[in-house]
Amino acid sequence: MKHRIPIIALALLLTSCLAAEPTTKPATKVVGPSDVLRISVLNLHEDGLETVFERQVSKSGHIDLILLPKKIKVEGLTENQVRDAVVKAYASAKVLSNPSVKVQFSRPPAPGGALFQALLLESLATQPATQPVIRKSRQITCRGKVIDAEGKPMAGATVQAYEWVHKKSESLSTQQLRGEMTTKADGAFLFEWTCDDCRYAQGVIVARKADLAFDWSNWRRKAGKPTRLLAMTLKLGKPMILAGTVVGESGQPVVGARVQAGLRVKGKRFHTTIYGSKVLSRLIIRTDSRGRFKFAGIPKDTLATFTVSAPGYAEISAPKQFAVRLLPAGSDKSFAAGRKDIRITLPLEAKIEGVVIDKATRKPIGNVALTTCLEIRQSTCVSGKDGRFSLKGLVPGRYIIELAKPRMGAAEWVTEVVTVTTEAGKT
Repeated sequence: MKHRIPIIALALLLTSCLAAEPTTKPATKVVGPSDVLRISVLNLHEDGLETVFERQVSKSGHIDLILLPKKIKVEGLTENQVRDAVVKAYASAKVLSNPSVKVQFSRPPAPGGALFQALLLESLATQPATQPVIRKSRQITCRGKVIDAEGKPMAGATVQAYEWVHKKSESLSTQQLRGEMTTKADGAFLFEWTCDDCRYAQGVIVARKADLAFDWSNWRRKAGKPTRLLAMTLKLGKPMILAGTVVGESGQPVVGARVQAGLRVKGKRFHTTIYGSKVLSRLIIRTDSRGRFKFAGIPKDTLATFTVSAPGYAEISAPKQFAVRLLPAGSDKSFAAGRKDIRITLPLEAKIEGVVIDKATRKPIGNVALTTCLEIRQSTCVSGKDGRFSLKGLVPGRYIIELAKPRMGAAEWVTEVVTVTTEAGKT
């Protein structure tokens, strides 16, 4: 209530001043001495934070900016021109590479307008220039251009923006389509949306066009920090294929096996990888009656890994060293785009079955998420109402079973770690 009355009085005063003016076409406003500029800059102090501060233009027509040693001249400029000047100042000083700036300004008090001047100063006192207001930004912005093999803008390409969405009580995530558009003559695309959970958001932008290889670019935002991919370029060129056969240990073809491809750019690490999913179905296929599979439209200079599963067989990764980021230099055996002779052998599955019970009451507990890991490979399941659980499609080995960690919040239960050794074809 302390500041509400002055704000209302200020609005009434402005209304009466405007009523006294003759009705004419408003002139373009330009900044003059004593004008007050309200400036907001994104990512100034920390990624994902918006810093808001106010400056009064000096008699010489200059203002100072946070983190910059030199003042800039703004007298005679419009709001848009002031914004451009602020952007240039931060970019030239290399404080920000792509400054996002907003500017608003107020007129100086009219002669005799003591009430206007007093209220304006009181308003400014709530936001001192030495203590700028900082707000969290929850907006995701992904922009860029689609080009052809010669580097020319491409029209008619379909571009889709995806985000990995995590449920609060689960450790797993799903991929959600956030936007789709078709490029025009300039090949440009732009997606903007508000993230549900900005503590760690990530996703991928995918571009495709008939008879060409698709392309993608990953984006991520950690701890509220926005993506830096503000000028991503996606190139659609000559399509390649990846083909092969899935067989059992005795050499018989495995019909209907699910083959999921993971692609990454040659010479780069895991952060450039794209995986097949429900929404990226082009990277998931089933083997035919002869156990064969074929992926088309694969970009040149990409490497592939596969996750393969089938009823009665263990789910495996091919090649075995699935975590490329852990491999020593020169030991990567991923499949290069263009390979047609890939052969993947599936062993019989091993299973782990059991029941989750309350240690105190010995009663079964349902809806408990469990996870097990062998080397770097992880499997998950959720116990049923009767507390029973089943982990299927496992390769033989020694597994550690524990509670899956919730993505957010504290765990509801705790348990001792259980170790189990499995054998092929056995439970």
